[in-house]
Amino acid sequence: MLTTFRHAAAGIAIAIALGAATSARADLAEGMAAFHARDFARAFVEFSHSAATGDTASQYYLAGLYAEGLGVPRDDEQAAFWLFRAARAGDASAQYRLGSFYIQGRGVPRDYDEARIWLRRAAAQEDSGAQFSLGYMAANGLGMVPDPASAVTWYQRAAESGHGTARHNLALLLYRGRGVPRDVEAALELLQAGALNGDANAQFSLGTLLRNGTDVEQNLPRALELLERAARQGHAKAQYNLGQMVRRGEGTKPDLVKAIRLLRAAAEQGHARAQYNVAFLLAHAPEPIASPTTARHYYERAAAQRYAPAMVNLGALYGNGFGVSADPVKAMAWWLLAAELGEERAVEYISRVSPTLDDEQRQEAGRLAEEFRRAGTIRRSDAEVEDPDTLLSEQL
Repeated sequence: MLTTFRHAAAGIAIAIALGAATSARADLAEGMAAFHARDFARAFVEFSHSAATGDTASQYYLAGLYAEGLGVPRDDEQAAFWLFRAARAGDASAQYRLGSFYIQGRGVPRDYDEARIWLRRAAAQEDSGAQFSLGYMAANGLGMVPDPASAVTWYQRAAESGHGTARHNLALLLYRGRGVPRDVEAALELLQAGALNGDANAQFSLGTLLRNGTDVEQNLPRALELLERAARQGHAKAQYNLGQMVRRGEGTKPDLVKAIRLLRAAAEQGHARAQYNVAFLLAHAPEPIASPTTARHYYERAAAQRYAPAMVNLGALYGNGFGVSADPVKAMAWWLLAAELGEERAVEYISRVSPTLDDEQRQEAGRLAEEFRRAGTIRRSDAEVEDPDTLLSEQL
């Protein structure tokens, strides 16, 4: 009798487990259907039901809703919580994304060591995104001494799985001879393969090399073609470089209108040099293209990224009353900030204008410059050191 009862109890437990699994699958299916229909509120309800039963796919998708604020207010801590539950159960996608959260400090304290633990678990399951991220961490020394050789290994594994950005970054390491002997030919082959496959990073880098004639015969028509293809995909640096080529007439007829359009597209993505250049063109273009007000807007955005030439020109707008009300104090404030970054023109302007101001105005200019800093008007970026005309940069 006892044996029969145990068998019956076991059968009931199995039936309950199967019923729960069936219910979880149904909730997952309903959640996916709602998600694809863009009914995120309903997707959230369905994923929540199945995630609570331990369904890892539902936990992963629920984390995604929290991370993106779809159907529920954005909550990175909740996203990290559900990613952890799915990752702990062995879900490779969750392990990869949880590792990314630790790199970014999203919903959890930034912790590169913890990030590597989860990324390695995902990479062991051949998750190419995790393999790429491990390569990027090694190449850039995130939480470790830079290890180009390790970066090459991880990039190769990810590239073999079809990860386009890994292939691009591997090409750059080969081109520079970092972690491997320098092999320009192999690097170019990888970039050409990526460009043919539609990878915007490869199109940009190969186009830049062909434009400059660096380690390859200069080919401006081909460079224009590649940069055009990357620019159409929204690649900001390609938009910037192509805009400069069109403006200068490199391999094509000069076209100011097209140049402004391309530079403006890059500027809207936060490209500081593009912001500066489109501002300069709009400030000095002939009518009806000129727009001093819009020029000021882009100078301000570039200046906010610590791009010193933009600070100088912004100060000049205020000093001359060009597109704005003349304000020598505000002009002086921008020149003070630019001078701190080593901009010689700013030093020259300060020496010329400062004697025309009284003590109170000079003090106000210093106070205003400090106010810009404290208010977050000026934030750090790579604008003052990066040269998008020539730089081949790794992508993340």
